[in-house]
Amino acid sequence: MNEPSRGSWGQIVALEARFAPMVERLEARAATHARSYSRSVVAAGLLGYAVLCAVAGLILALVFGFVALLYFFPLAISGLLKLVVPLGAVVLSLVRGLQVSWPAPDGFEVTRDQAPALHALVERIRLATGGPRVHEVRVTDVMNASITQQRRFGLLGARNTLYLGLPLLNAMRVSEIKAIVAHEMGHFVAQHGRSTAFAYTLRTRWHQIGERLPDGIVAGVLRRFFEWYGPWFASYSFVLARRQELEADAIAAKAAGARAAGHALIRVALQARLLDEGWRCIWSQSVLRPDPPVSPHRTLAAAVLEVKDGLDDLLVDALQVRPDLDDTHPSLTARLAALDVSPAPPPQLIEPAAPILLGEALGPVTDKLDAQWHDAADETWAEVYTQRQEYHREREDLDARGLEGELDVDEQFRHAGLIELLDGPKAGAAAFAALVAAHPDAHGARFRNGDALLDAGDEDGVALLLEAAEAEPELRVHACRRLAQHFHATNRPERAQPYWDEAEEAEQRQLAARKEAETIDERVTLRPLDAATRTRLADLLIGMEGLRRMDAAVRDLSTGPQIVFVFGARRGCVAGELLDRVIETLLPEHDLLGIEHSQRRSWLRKRLRALPNSRVVG
Repeated sequence: MNEPSRGSWGQIVALEARFAPMVERLEARAATHARSYSRSVVAAGLLGYAVLCAVAGLILALVFGFVALLYFFPLAISGLLKLVVPLGAVVLSLVRGLQVSWPAPDGFEVTRDQAPALHALVERIRLATGGPRVHEVRVTDVMNASITQQRRFGLLGARNTLYLGLPLLNAMRVSEIKAIVAHEMGHFVAQHGRSTAFAYTLRTRWHQIGERLPDGIVAGVLRRFFEWYGPWFASYSFVLARRQELEADAIAAKAAGARAAGHALIRVALQARLLDEGWRCIWSQSVLRPDPPVSPHRTLAAAVLEVKDGLDDLLVDALQVRPDLDDTHPSLTARLAALDVSPAPPPQLIEPAAPILLGEALGPVTDKLDAQWHDAADETWAEVYTQRQEYHREREDLDARGLEGELDVDEQFRHAGLIELLDGPKAGAAAFAALVAAHPDAHGARFRNGDALLDAGDEDGVALLLEAAEAEPELRVHACRRLAQHFHATNRPERAQPYWDEAEEAEQRQLAARKEAETIDERVTLRPLDAATRTRLADLLIGMEGLRRMDAAVRDLSTGPQIVFVFGARRGCVAGELLDRVIETLLPEHDLLGIEHSQRRSWLRKRLRALPNSRVVG
């Protein structure tokens, strides 16, 4: 998985659970004032455009102003060019960011000649719903369906592409596929496509600006605005998207029948769970064999038809799920209630839609998707296999040394982590519990014990996380966020919200403490080191290569005392590397703030020299 780029601050990602109360308020408003709420979403989007255009316009005006000054005062050209060039670069980045780059289409096209039954079905649904003409049908590798609309130049209209996942076709009946396609058509009949495209385009533009304008004053201003605007706009558009799903369901029910629409929703919920389990089984083999299987889609298609038991339990679980804030679909219970369909398992899947609708195209499409998956998974699969073998070897070594009593606390912590990774959260919780029993002050291990217990479904982990946070303030934010996520995932938002609030407050306190510890000015109050501390520091730094001189004293912060020191490096020694070595040597002993001597910091060196016991080295 690629790491996010450094300049990706403009990406609107899934809402955090702490925004759930805001979403609930907006949903209540949208339910009672649907039309005005839609206008609010448009206004929210226009605000994002207005800010971008205002910033671009302001910078562009400055550029024109400087050009005018160059015309009237040509002798100032050298100085003004230093300002015009960077401002022009910023404007160019903003303009490039406003130009949306459409992604390449997924999957493989299936033409009318290759799959006439599928195209005939799509045309019948289009006529029944009054939906848009479909210019292209593509089969993908996901359990989903969608229609995208890409505008063309001038009066040429738009090109509409229907995407159908092969797993969906393999897991559904033809009548249910009809309802699913009718649902996607329904979004266009109800003109959802405009608002969806509007929201998508705005999100894409902010993301691209974050990518192309990561640094500088202008980026800093936009980033500060976006920290508020991103979640705010995401919340507004999220609620609208959920309402549109219910409207599209109603259109699908009229075209394909409420019963078929309800069965399609239920079967998707059930088959998605079975598909996830199937993929987990496939990827679980990556720790056992060095190369991935060659035909996973064929394997999963056959496995779907073999499942006959346990569907009732799966349905009960599906009906209890409250969708997270990364899912714009309402709950299955709410959608079935809107369709007036009882929540019962659909008829047994005997004839899946894939061979009926794709016909002779099914084999070639499956082969292409299998080959595509194998090529994409090959490198990751090999890395997982290699890494897993290394974990096993490391654990075996720690197992053997542990039997001899040779492991220190850090190695025991690593050993427990490997047990959790290889044997699961229940075994990991037991390993961390044993570590805590032997070392009661190992609060990090207590935290991991509680975390593993929650992963194993044991609520005793709640008390352990709170104990760890109480004993180690640095763990407070992590503990509160973990507990909030746990209670949100287990449908207890009333217990999750206080922990979200506490996590925010604790994070703000940590940020303030970090800022206090990392900054210093002439108002600082310093007190001298005691003789014993000075001697201990000097002993630790004996023989430190490159360290010419060090003066130190103590200041009292809100979190406790901190040693402040100014150092000088010998010629040829890189000061940054020297500071890292000094910090690494002294950090187990004290909280530290180290500063290289410079003219700008001469006031601090003078203050230190005036105190007794300040000279540590030199």
